Formats: sequence, C-alpha cells, structure tokens
Amino acid sequence: MTQQNVPEQGAESGGTKTEVAKIYGNLGRDPVLRTTKDGVKVANFSVGENKGEGEDRTTTWHSVSFFGKEAEKVAEKLKKGQFVGIEGKVTHDTNEKDGVVYQNSNVRASYLSRCTFDENGEKHWEHIAGVSEYVKAQRAKEAQAKGQEADQGR
Repeated sequence: MTQQNVPEQGAESGGTKTEVAKIYGNLGRDPVLRTTKDGVKVANFSVGENKGEGEDRTTTWHSVSFFGKEAEKVAEKLKKGQFVGIEGKVTHDTNEKDGVVYQNSNVRASYLSRCTFDENGEKHWEHIAGVSEYVKAQRAKEAQAKGQEADQGR
C-alpha cells in the first residue's frame, strides 16, 4: 500500500486510524452489489496486495467498498483475479476474538482502474470508476485560479 501520508483531522481515535492510500493487487472475489436502506448502491470486494518474493512473499488483504452510482459499473466490470489499482480512504482497526488479535484494513474507494494486457503483452490501465485524488486536487487548483482571475477582473 502506498500511503500518501495525509492523515485526516481526527483520524486517530479508539484504535482506528484513517489515511489516504493507493493499493495495487488482485481481486480475491467477484464484487457483491448491495443497496443500503437509504437506497445507496455499494460494491464490496477484497483485494490481495503482494509484497516481497519467494519465501519472503506476503499478501495483505483489504476489504474494499465503492459507493454511489458507479458501484453497479464496478460490480459489472470486475472479476476475481483481475489486477486493479485503487485510491481511497483506508481505516485500520483491530479486533480480539478468543485471545487472538486481528488487524483489519477497510478501504472506501474513490477511484478504481484495472490493468489489462493487449495482444503484444503491453500493459494498459483502464479507468473503471471514480475520480483520483490527484485529479480532484488539480480541479481544485484550476477552480481557485479561475476564482482569482475573476476577482482581478472586477
């Protein structure tokens, strides 16, 4: 997981920490689409992120949720085993059951793309849903610049 080291205000409390991160890995299962009692669509799936090689290789599993109108597209286009890139807010928490401590990583995805390969073996990233944090920041800068230009024109 690539952390952007941008903890949100009030992110740490009671054993839960929130951060913005990028995760690259393979889907562990097909997405499951559900609707909340408020009518919001949610696609839930897991992503396994591999680190290291050989005997040192480890896999970290992340529970991922994609909310909103694009959740249906996510559930429709993604399948188990596909390699994806996700940006989103990650919360980490710990639970204890029968004396064993479990660490959980939950991602509320805001951007999702999948990796495909063409007939020549060239890798391509296909946008599936959402807007990346980078694009959001660029749009905010552009809007701010336009606002400053409008103020100067008065």
